[in-house]
Amino acid sequence: MPRFIHLAPESLAKRIRRNGIQPTSIRGWGPRWHLPGVDRLVWSFPVTPNYTVSHQWLRELKRDGTKTLVAVIFRVEDSEIVFARHYSEIPRAMTASAAVGIILSQPEALGYEVMVPRRIRPS
Repeated sequence: MPRFIHLAPESLAKRIRRNGIQPTSIRGWGPRWHLPGVDRLVWSFPVTPNYTVSHQWLRELKRDGTKTLVAVIFRVEDSEIVFARHYSEIPRAMTASAAVGIILSQPEALGYEVMVPRRIRPS
């Protein structure tokens, strides 16, 4: 089962431990892409041996003024459908293991992300 990392403000750490990771609504964002039947996503990235690549979004997330972030690591079944993309591309539906394979096969994996279209339970 692939492991993914989700970065969140420290103020949400207790809530995440208790209720899991709640997906973010994408309604009203006016994204350039549309995912049929999906209106909420959990953003994540595969855990890799390279700390910099695994935590690449840290700097971007801190731009909104959040001082401290927590990293939540979770597992997804190999066959579960997720959406993966480079931030400048349209997300593509694929299995979680395929998403990890595509990202890890890149010579430079910076800018990639995986979106899980459901809540991540605390267990």
